[in-house]
Amino acid sequence: MATTTTNYGFDVPTSSDLVKNGATQIALLGQDLDTFLFRPFSRNTVLNSSFQVAQRGTSIAVAASSSPYTLDRWRVAVEANQASTISQQATGDTTNLPNIQSCLRFQRNSGQTGTNPVYLMQYNETVNCVPLAGKQVTFSYYARRGANYSSASNIINLAIITGTGVDQNLWSVGYTGQSTLSATTQTLTTTWQRFSVTVTMPSNMSEFGYWFYYNPTGTAGAADYYEVTGVQLEVGSQASPYAPATPTYATELAACQRYYYSTGTGTGNPLAMAAGFSLTQAYGVFRFPVTMRTAPTLVQTTGTNYYNLLGNGTSDAFDSFAAITDSNVNGCRLDVTSGIAAVPGYSYWFTFNNAAASVAFNAEL
Repeated sequence: MATTTTNYGFDVPTSSDLVKNGATQIALLGQDLDTFLFRPFSRNTVLNSSFQVAQRGTSIAVAASSSPYTLDRWRVAVEANQASTISQQATGDTTNLPNIQSCLRFQRNSGQTGTNPVYLMQYNETVNCVPLAGKQVTFSYYARRGANYSSASNIINLAIITGTGVDQNLWSVGYTGQSTLSATTQTLTTTWQRFSVTVTMPSNMSEFGYWFYYNPTGTAGAADYYEVTGVQLEVGSQASPYAPATPTYATELAACQRYYYSTGTGTGNPLAMAAGFSLTQAYGVFRFPVTMRTAPTLVQTTGTNYYNLLGNGTSDAFDSFAAITDSNVNGCRLDVTSGIAAVPGYSYWFTFNNAAASVAFNAEL
């Protein structure tokens, strides 16, 4: 009876198989190889699948009844009495994981009592979904739990959702023609395990997303969390060895910056070149490092003297940017319209003036 290879599941004939039915067995192995080699070069469609990119921070407080983005491309949703923390953690395991350095920890904060489902999700642009329409795909991931994980029977659920619209927000709006293609339940232990499910995408599918979820029980303890990493969605009937969507950290970061770009922070660090427009107005031109998904919106922290207009031998602090204008997928204009004294036509810099100040641009779905 034929055996299968460890990594790719190729059908390998035994000596007995070759003697009894050699031509058929060799043809079967050849078909396995043909199917594998026909796969796209980049197998994995999941961005930031090992949670290395964390432009919003490596530990993010999630308020009760909120649904923020956290580690890049991953959004969470919690309800009342479910304040949580999403953090990037080192996996610290080379025995049960294929050299994956980072994971996402979804932790219900100690003392929280809400028992509605909590969600961790990613959903995708239509341009990246349509190539998978009508194809058999396999979704796989690694997961483990903390000592106080409060899901009944230590389960974690996964749902794969499809739709027929274009670039819709799965969580806030939902999909046109929304359908749950698969809903599976797995039992977590404190050791990393790999799980997978194989489904066939509808032929008219033009968008899809997936979410992990569970119902907490009781009051959260100190280690009420689960961790997940190595998330992979690929064409094929079984999970192949994990690989990220892009070959390097730099390319993975750039792919994530299509949806969200953080300019960084740090007192004194430059943000953009600017020019005086009037006595109380200055405008700066900002070019994004990659083409964004759509014209983004401004995300900034504001506070007294958080930013500086630097030039003409002076430094003039201000609290916030009034807006971004002329925004498009490649760049925008940063406007300051009050709280400064500028000279029309003079050149300036916008700089950070407080460690808590931050400016980012959001083009998420």
